[in-house]
Amino acid sequence: SSIGHIRVIFKQQNEYEKILYDGRIVIQKLVLDVDEYLPPPKILICTKCNLPGHIKKACQAPYVICRGCGQDKENGDSHTECAIRCQHYGGNHISTDYKCPTIVNFRKNLFHKLKNNTDKLPAHIRMFIPIDCRKSNDSDRILTSSRR
Repeated sequence: SSIGHIRVIFKQQNEYEKILYDGRIVIQKLVLDVDEYLPPPKILICTKCNLPGHIKKACQAPYVICRGCGQDKENGDSHTECAIRCQHYGGNHISTDYKCPTIVNFRKNLFHKLKNNTDKLPAHIRMFIPIDCRKSNDSDRILTSSRR
């Protein structure tokens, strides 16, 4: 049988660092390879216009757009049982779905910009690069700030 992933929580920071440095852990006579888990970063998606990259406070949209149907949310309808239709591509998903091509392309472009400008990242940051945001020949899974 194969093991996918195991989550291990350490009480002591030095234990955690030692295991990461060694790259292996023994659990019930099994020697397992160790990788640090870094969750993929979340991106900002505006709750007013449903576009990625900014927040409602900075949004220039003239009205609130329903993320379900893509229509003006202040038009008098309740928008509690909308026919789901993405405002970006007309797909059968809400406009803020992480599978939406608009969101996927935004994430890819953002990671590409960050990889080329690691000095723009806060010091001491490490980010996981999701598979869909890597180039086909790129095995780099972690993005690290060049600032110290």
